Amino acid sequence: MNKKVFILTFIFLFIDLISKYLIDIFFELDKSLIIIKNFFNITKVYNYGAAWSILSGKQFVLIIITFIILFLLIINQKKFKNCLRKDITFSLLYAGILGNLINRIFYGYVIDFFDF
Repeated sequence: MNKKVFILTFIFLFIDLISKYLIDIFFELDKSLIIIKNFFNITKVYNYGAAWSILSGKQFVLIIITFIILFLLIINQKKFKNCLRKDITFSLLYAGILGNLINRIFYGYVIDFFDF
């Protein structure tokens, strides 16, 4: 991982964790704020699984899978052409994965809030 990706990952991770923290404080569980009617809401949800609650309640398995995915991404990142778009893309991936991993380890669930 190059220095630019590391710095961008840290910035995006900070944004991810702060946004989840603010949603957790200011929103009630399962209550929605309509952003674009019939399309996009902000809805606080605790996700105990992966995407769409797959493997719900299997936190240890999800944590192990997360570490494997991070390892594979770091190894394979070198195969892509070096450019700003790649750096931003991998930084967003790393930040999202790490943000969810931190939630899983400390809370036992992931705080989700984008509702399409």
